[in-house]
Amino acid sequence: MKNFSDIAIIIPVFHDTSKCCSLINHIRSWEQQPREIIVISGEEDTELYDFCTDNNCAYYSAYACRGAQLDMGAKLAAAPILWFLHADSTPHCSSLSDITTACMEQCDSGHFKFTFTGTRSWKKILFEYLVRLRIRLGGIPYGDQGLFMRRQNYFNCGGFCHQSLFEEVDLVRKLRKKSRFRSLKTA
Repeated sequence: MKNFSDIAIIIPVFHDTSKCCSLINHIRSWEQQPREIIVISGEEDTELYDFCTDNNCAYYSAYACRGAQLDMGAKLAAAPILWFLHADSTPHCSSLSDITTACMEQCDSGHFKFTFTGTRSWKKILFEYLVRLRIRLGGIPYGDQGLFMRRQNYFNCGGFCHQSLFEEVDLVRKLRKKSRFRSLKTA
């Protein structure tokens, strides 16, 4: 098992215990592992706490505000690269090496391609295309696209806004201006 000691995965959770546990199980099945997985719950959740303890993840609780939860996770992380994931995401098993490669190629921040899971349909394909087009035309990739960045860039750009929705918009705008921001093809 290869350890990617430069990457911390930060997962905000609120009423998503089963999805978060599935995500952690998914990540723990990979050959490559992050330096740390930090779960910030928007409520006291003993089931999730026990699961995190059993799976070598840090667990903290905070008030239910995704932006504040993400910011808390960033402040607690020790790794120099932060990767923010939603509890209902299903990242590709090569994502850690993709982030590492991008950072070795002088990338400071970025996101992954937006894709739906499950059975493919023309509606899903169309929506994925529209999201890629929106981003290519200067739109903001949202948190469900697995935003990653160097820890220092996160703090230099002011971090996530402490709000429950669209907390990433201001941060991504600043990252695009102040760092080398990249869109990775991996889903």
